[in-house]
Amino acid sequence: MHDTIRESNMDRENFNAIITRFLDKFEVTNSKPSEEYFKWNAVACFQKNWNLEAADFAQMFSDAVKEFSVIIDTNYAAPVGGLKTLLKQPGEDEIIRAAFKELFAEDAGNIDQLQIRAERFVETVNERIDYYWPGSHLYRQSLRSAVLFLSMRYPADNYILFWSRAANWATFVEFADDFGSGASFSLAKFYRMCDELRDEILKSELLKKCNEERMRAAGVLTDDDYHIMVYDIIYCATCYHLYTDIPNYGANVGERIQRSKDRTEIEKIKQTVAELEAQAKTSATLQKLPPELIGCAVEHKKFGQGIITEKTNTILRVRFGEELKGFLFPDAFEQKHLALADSTIMADMMAAIDSKKASSQVDKALNSAKEELEKIESAFNKKWKKGIHNGELDISDE
Repeated sequence: MHDTIRESNMDRENFNAIITRFLDKFEVTNSKPSEEYFKWNAVACFQKNWNLEAADFAQMFSDAVKEFSVIIDTNYAAPVGGLKTLLKQPGEDEIIRAAFKELFAEDAGNIDQLQIRAERFVETVNERIDYYWPGSHLYRQSLRSAVLFLSMRYPADNYILFWSRAANWATFVEFADDFGSGASFSLAKFYRMCDELRDEILKSELLKKCNEERMRAAGVLTDDDYHIMVYDIIYCATCYHLYTDIPNYGANVGERIQRSKDRTEIEKIKQTVAELEAQAKTSATLQKLPPELIGCAVEHKKFGQGIITEKTNTILRVRFGEELKGFLFPDAFEQKHLALADSTIMADMMAAIDSKKASSQVDKALNSAKEELEKIESAFNKKWKKGIHNGELDISDE
């Protein structure tokens, strides 16, 4: 994985609230009876024992999965237990060994191909499950179990999938896409959501320290590149009620995607405002001061030579012999009604005029952008209303 930080249009307010709660409860989740560091133990156990070429494949598999079946197996669905039971049947070990070889094949980071292999793995194993236990759903595999095996084998490249927990996370942080479910599930989109969370971990010393504490509590050192931490946060957010009473927009995916588009427009204007503010600051710092003009000699086509006697921000007064004339400043110089006799002073003054004009243009653009930002944010807040949706939270184990 690369450490390129991706832009995210998540609901930053909700994300910060969830992470704050995660950090507040971290000591609880990292000690008995919670012991959420078991996920790191599970990966370490799998890494230690996994060997596709093992003579006794069934025993090797049992040793490898003994710490992580709890992640997925329940009384209603036990895909890991199903594989252990299937491997007790004569001749099945070589079929399952071949299925894992294909699942774990190199793909050069192509997630779409990874999903195809995972689906093929599920199909292959389920054919064997159905052969021995027709009509039973207890032992059947799903894409979730296939991705779990990938996460155990290659934890630095894959994310543990928990359907309901992932959906809850997408709802509360406003993931800007729909990874779907069932036959429409997109592993690439799910991984993209997880990548966004991993990016936040990379930017947070506190979250990186949590990863270290999880491994220290587990007594293992696993090169998971923060991928298990992503699952840990998503999992804990549901299981430890980190979403409770956090206002959100609801679980309608179509509306969530539209809000993301609206947020994108807001972020573009915010970026414009930030850039113009930086320009305005630079312009103010570099703005040239006009030279002292009182007493300077000037030339006028009609009135001839004169001396500047008075200057304000907008007016110049020039004495031509016995007459005192008034001129707009700096218009008289820009329109070449007046010219300073000293060419050096004239150049300095025009540079100062140009500098002020450029600064004024930046200020005008900045004010316009701020007005547009206020307008579009107001429209967003009127269009979309947050509410408390705790009753809609999916806490199932599917």
